[in-house]
Amino acid sequence: MTVIKSSTMNKKRKEKVKEFPHPVDCGWSWVVLLASFILFVTFGGILRSFGIYMVEFFTVYNTDSTSSSLIIGLQFATSSVVGRSVEIHIT
Repeated sequence: MTVIKSSTMNKKRKEKVKEFPHPVDCGWSWVVLLASFILFVTFGGILRSFGIYMVEFFTVYNTDSTSSSLIIGLQFATSSVVGRSVEIHIT
């Protein structure tokens, strides 16, 4: 009778142990998170600071606001298209 109990206890213990399907990354995800944060802050800062230089572009290149704002529009469009194409290739 005790043998049956011990074998059922071992089965229950074995059932409780879960194995992960993939190995744990050992902290590599924090490196990816930090690199992504730096990338997005830097890239977003460059795109957002374009408005500071816009007045200077008006005077130096002697253009109107429509043609000068085309530059920032092309930057946003390029980043959107490239981002979507990279996403398709990753997944």
